[in-house]
Amino acid sequence: GAATGSLPYLPVVNDVPVPVYGWNWVPVDLAYGAVSADRVRHGVHLAAQAGATLMRVWGGGLLETDEFYHACDREGILVWQEFVQSSSGIESTPSRQPEFVRRLCRQAAVAVRARRHHPSLAIWCGGNELADADGHPLDVAHPALAALRKTVRRLDPERLFLPTSPSGPSFSNEPAPERQAGTAIARAGGDQHDVHGPWEHQGLRSHYARYDRATCQLLS
Repeated sequence: GAATGSLPYLPVVNDVPVPVYGWNWVPVDLAYGAVSADRVRHGVHLAAQAGATLMRVWGGGLLETDEFYHACDREGILVWQEFVQSSSGIESTPSRQPEFVRRLCRQAAVAVRARRHHPSLAIWCGGNELADADGHPLDVAHPALAALRKTVRRLDPERLFLPTSPSGPSFSNEPAPERQAGTAIARAGGDQHDVHGPWEHQGLRSHYARYDRATCQLLS
């Protein structure tokens, strides 16, 4: 039932589809090197108790630790791991320079080899909120993301690769104010395959009414 041309967003484990419920995982402490394995295990356990089936390690974070992956293996939570790229709020498009692309792929190869043995790992993603100058999510036509996909296919071919989060074609789940004619969601139609937002709370009633109007397949 997916929209025509959309990327695959439904993980399938041992021929069983796994609906995606979860949230972003960020380092559990700003002093990242001081995080104990017990704290990581406790956080992952709480996520499992809350019903999470997948957690996204976003591109503004790090390649998560073996302790995190071992905890997800034990709890049965899938992992969406992004390579370390993220929009800065100023420039959301990765460099096209060949040396940057080569360095990115060298780092990605180290990351893939270090984590591909974990059964919880389901998705590799090029990074967080990577977009062109007009705000449209990038795809594998960008040389950096094409090179990352090639690296994943070479080293971990059974895992899904997504170019960025959100992968669009629309970027935002954000409708226009009700007083305006129509909403961004209504105008987007079938373009809301994978989106982000809204980021600001709208009040106890209208916030969930806004989410209920969403037409996206995934709110990553």
